[in-house]
Amino acid sequence: MARALDDTAYRGLKTATRRLVDATGGIDPAAASTRVGRATMAQYYSPADRDEAVFVPLDVIADLERVTGEPLVTRQLARLSGFDLVPAEAPLPATDTATAGNPVQDSLLLGASLSVRVGEYQQVAIAAAADGKLSDAELAAEVAAAHAILQAAQNGYDTLLRLQQDRRALAVLRAAQGTAGGGA
Repeated sequence: MARALDDTAYRGLKTATRRLVDATGGIDPAAASTRVGRATMAQYYSPADRDEAVFVPLDVIADLERVTGEPLVTRQLARLSGFDLVPAEAPLPATDTATAGNPVQDSLLLGASLSVRVGEYQQVAIAAAADGKLSDAELAAEVAAAHAILQAAQNGYDTLLRLQQDRRALAVLRAAQGTAGGGA
């Protein structure tokens, strides 16, 4: 039986599941937060041939995404269907000087926040490479810094999509008011 998506899409779901488990704190905290055990949880993100048809159930996704506050698998599913997942309330830029309501300044702050995270990652990577070896602690620090970049980028993307949606809704509202006021 042919599947609707290509192998890349299914591997992307496995990767998103792995990121979700990692965001939960690892396999043990993830398993403890759901109805499944450690071994089953590992199958959900395993790229091994024997696990290629084993995917995380919806209730387990819901549990893990509630724990992490990050809809990593849900976002991937939305993308596979041609949609963007946008939070009901977009987060403000991660800075003390956020200017809610000023889209130009918020856009600049989002870019600055992302640049800061990239700079932090570069510092960690340079420090890790200094001795020509990569210890477990250095690798963990790089993973954490890369995750911070992903979060900053996703927050920025969500905020910009929300702004775009708000503008479209406002245009529709204005058009409807113009039509309602211009008749009879």
